[in-house]
Amino acid sequence: MVHTGKPLKFKGDQFRTDAKCADGYIVLGGWELGTLKWFSVRLVPEDAPYLFKEGGQSQWASTSAELLASLMALKAFGWIGGSNHRKSLQMSLVGGTDNKANEALTSKRSTTKWPLMAINMQMSSALASSRITLNLNWRPREENTEADDLTNELFEKFDPSLRVPIQLKDLDLSILLALVAVHSEFELAKEAARAQRKKDPGSKSKKFDKTPW
Repeated sequence: MVHTGKPLKFKGDQFRTDAKCADGYIVLGGWELGTLKWFSVRLVPEDAPYLFKEGGQSQWASTSAELLASLMALKAFGWIGGSNHRKSLQMSLVGGTDNKANEALTSKRSTTKWPLMAINMQMSSALASSRITLNLNWRPREENTEADDLTNELFEKFDPSLRVPIQLKDLDLSILLALVAVHSEFELAKEAARAQRKKDPGSKSKKFDKTPW
């Protein structure tokens, strides 16, 4: 059964987020414009190996990290996983990000890039279960300085009492982690097949010989 009431729409950005991707760590940050609540969470490769390469580089995953920051903002500020009344009436809200790719993603609702695809599927599931529509609007970096400070772990402008003590483990990432496991199995199988072909060149599949008409 679905609530027949008119969807509740929130005008303007409800929160703004950012992510800093560096060698060996990632920092997710965000703040809620109405309440001034905020969070800043540092991740290392052990926390989210799918966002790091073997050498610890994470810069290549900036779009994925920023989408994960938006998912964390939804949880930290009570938009998902909250009271039941929020799930009974559909809501539409907007968040701000300085990543243009995520603005396009929330408009298109799909992507084939890894691990962005898996994070997007996890967020889509969370939004659907809470009956929420989320759009991310691109904001120039100069309009997103507060979130940028949070990712640089500069907290002087923020009230310590309004910090939300959230961690990555507080998020429901069951879909994401399942997809990561399947992706890892696929990559291992692909590498094994590649190694086998190098050992035995004759194992390569031959082109199909067409029968003359």
